[in-house]
Amino acid sequence: HLGSILLLPRTATQDAYTRLAAAAPENSMVPMPAATPDDAVLPFMDPAFASSVCRYDLSAGPPRMSDVARRAGVSKMTVSRVLAGHS
Repeated sequence: HLGSILLLPRTATQDAYTRLAAAAPENSMVPMPAATPDDAVLPFMDPAFASSVCRYDLSAGPPRMSDVARRAGVSKMTVSRVLAGHS
């Protein structure tokens, strides 16, 4: 059982990250199409909710506030205030 769990990430070819790679470029927020019973990007998507996804490239480590601010063209303080809900 433990061997199956450890091998699964290497053998699974249609994981969420792979499925989303076709629909969303890295480091950008993309709204997902509305889910239907016959066509959903990910399993168990609720058609009553609007969904969006942002894939981050973590090969150089986790994203930092300065990275987000630079890409958005705003200051780190602005990003901090938005994250804290003081927009």
